[in-house]
Amino acid sequence: MSFSFGANPTFASPLAPEGYFFVQATNEAGVTETSTSFADVKVSFEGSGQWSYGDPQREFGACGDPEYAYQSGMTYPDKTSFSLIADCGSAGVYEVCDNTVITLAPAETCNFKMNDSPGGYYNNDGALIVSYNIFD
Repeated sequence: MSFSFGANPTFASPLAPEGYFFVQATNEAGVTETSTSFADVKVSFEGSGQWSYGDPQREFGACGDPEYAYQSGMTYPDKTSFSLIADCGSAGVYEVCDNTVITLAPAETCNFKMNDSPGGYYNNDGALIVSYNIFD
């Protein structure tokens, strides 16, 4: 199993069971990754690094800002503000906080992005490195 990395480079062999990619805080469209497996697989994802939002800039990791006052205005209001989101369609929407395991069907696509308000990505900064490990 591997991922199709679109505009983001892969830093592992296409057939490798692990690798990583970058998600920019300013990228409202997100980073789309697609499973190329022929069977369901379990993949663990972990975001590392810091990104920030607003003015003045406040830095957070992949777990976001649980104390943000305007949670209802987020793209995913049921997920933590400014957390790393994996929107995997029928497989579900996940906060990738610490180590998150997602089961992906063949050709399943996930979109990774910061959970910010629609149109609010322009004042963000930084990026997270999303590491993945295929273990099933």
